[in-house]
Amino acid sequence: MARWRSLLLLHVLLPLLHVLLPASAADATSPSNSSSDLGAHCSRFSAFNPGIAEELLPWYDDEGISETLMDRTLRERTMSAAVPGLPLCIRGGKLYVIGGSQQDISRLFPWQADNIVVYAWALSRLVSRWGTALPDVEFVVETMDAPAIDFGPTIKSICRAGNTAGGEEGEEEGGGQVVPEPEDAEGGVWDEGPRHGRLPVMRHCKASSSVAIAVPIFHFYTMNIDDWFLGEIERFNRHHPWGEKEGKAFAAGVGYHRDQSVHSTVRQWDGARRGEVVERVREAFSTYLAQELQHTNISYSHDVVPLEQWARYKMVMHVDGITCSSRIFQLLALGSVVLREQSGYFAFYDKLMKKFHHYVPFWSNRPREVVWAYNWVTANDAAARAIAVRGQQFARQFLNREAIECYWVLLLQQYANLQRFTPGERRGNGDAGGGGVRQLELVPVVDWLKSQDDTTRHGAGR
Repeated sequence: MARWRSLLLLHVLLPLLHVLLPASAADATSPSNSSSDLGAHCSRFSAFNPGIAEELLPWYDDEGISETLMDRTLRERTMSAAVPGLPLCIRGGKLYVIGGSQQDISRLFPWQADNIVVYAWALSRLVSRWGTALPDVEFVVETMDAPAIDFGPTIKSICRAGNTAGGEEGEEEGGGQVVPEPEDAEGGVWDEGPRHGRLPVMRHCKASSSVAIAVPIFHFYTMNIDDWFLGEIERFNRHHPWGEKEGKAFAAGVGYHRDQSVHSTVRQWDGARRGEVVERVREAFSTYLAQELQHTNISYSHDVVPLEQWARYKMVMHVDGITCSSRIFQLLALGSVVLREQSGYFAFYDKLMKKFHHYVPFWSNRPREVVWAYNWVTANDAAARAIAVRGQQFARQFLNREAIECYWVLLLQQYANLQRFTPGERRGNGDAGGGGVRQLELVPVVDWLKSQDDTTRHGAGR
């Protein structure tokens, strides 16, 4: 199928990013080569550091991030393998695409390609601003939604409630059971040999057992968070003060299915369909509230409703999409209490966000828990109002442009300490073997983006 979105991808999306990324680069008067300046700039976001350290724990072994491990990651988790992974190298204050001639976005689905371009552009702005103050590193950023590498068991089959003993092949007696594979996912993330599955891939969402390194979602760069949401906080508070909000829980918009390929992310029903797996979680939850729960003050509209209207309610419900939803930072800005589904998926900010401090949790096990969350807020109005205020403060402090930029900086600094080789070259210990020093093909990211324009004009994609 012809890549019908190719011109939109590189001729519309890139100019839009010029507009949406001013604070990260365009407003900077000149690039800075001072690591001390960068350290001072990002010191106010040092609260990210403990969470980043936890993200990187899987590589605190004898190998660290070696040439061999990095070569495997480049070979298995990038566009050259038809995986939506962008292999990048920062070297001498410049950003390059590793093996750029082999990295072709026409091999990806259009939405994956779009998000690859977003990351390429956003990170090029980061590097152009800070130059040699950033460490030399090689890394891979993926745009796939679902976790690809997991510490936990995979799901062999998910049986439906109501199945009788001796049902279809692969089902356990009693039905409604989640049956894990006896082997580790990816064939051995726990293996300490040279083929272990702990590939250092950066992704916007992970499960609690994922090996991925959490990074900001691409939507931070395609949505003007600072102006459209954070900049509207005072207006939301003025137009919808807490005392005038309706004492109801509200949500809207049911798009997206839910990926439940990781055991800890499986959603199951209570009530009439107890134990069955929930498909299309948002849509099904909306129907469940209307037809089964039927609570007067808890509603989920199938329609798309402007966020301004959500702000009328004391409680707004956050239900993840395919995996981590970018809706959370929009809802935190409203001044309402966020009732947040405990989906089993986590984003880069989740190491800092706390239950009953920034939001009220529900659906850790079953959807009916939303009533408990609603009742708690109703019975604890002053505490709920304080949670809403802290949620807004969190969004302002840790989800703005500068915070997102500094998260990347702090991550790359810690990540660089785990690399056991010189980025951009190989000394014969990687996949190629042999002696001497071999320079990798490093294509400047701007040149690579231009080459993708040429590729998608004539290429074919999925």
